Amino acid sequence: MKKIRLFALLLASLVVVACNKNAEKAEADASQANTALSAEMKESQQGADHAGHDHEGHDHATNAQVSGETAAMAKIQFDNPVYNFGTVSEGTEVEHTFEFTNTGDSPLIISDVKPSCGCTTPDYTKEPIAPNQKGKIVLKFDSKGKAGNNDKATTVFANVPEGTVQIRMVGMVEKMPDAPFRK
Repeated sequence: MKKIRLFALLLASLVVVACNKNAEKAEADASQANTALSAEMKESQQGADHAGHDHEGHDHATNAQVSGETAAMAKIQFDNPVYNFGTVSEGTEVEHTFEFTNTGDSPLIISDVKPSCGCTTPDYTKEPIAPNQKGKIVLKFDSKGKAGNNDKATTVFANVPEGTVQIRMVGMVEKMPDAPFRK
């Protein structure tokens, strides 16, 4: 049952990956993972078919059934998921690097990073991040026309149990006084 859930999560990740600008590369990565998972499931099933019975026909639970073994998953842990840029003048471009660690047991793949507004542009680690390794997401916020309090959420799509996580940039943008009229 847990392998079926893992397969369903992998399939859902594949659907999310299809929306990525780099879908072809990400789809190839997911296809390789799917092939590996299918082989593992087949091996596991064959092993369960043979390991579950002894020569006298008595049933025995497999190690996975006894231990309640769970599937390896990627997990994302940000050093700080919220960046407060303080107070800036309107028109200032604010840039921040969000660093994170894959605290899971399998490679972390970020399939997309989507800011909630066109005033923010992302760049991020596109290669799979191995367990216990770091990656980064760089956000640039253009404050032109954004006077007042700002709370800009960005959704990170990845192969994590939740499917997505959010990071945020918050702060105050002071309106620039209108330029004096010149003749």
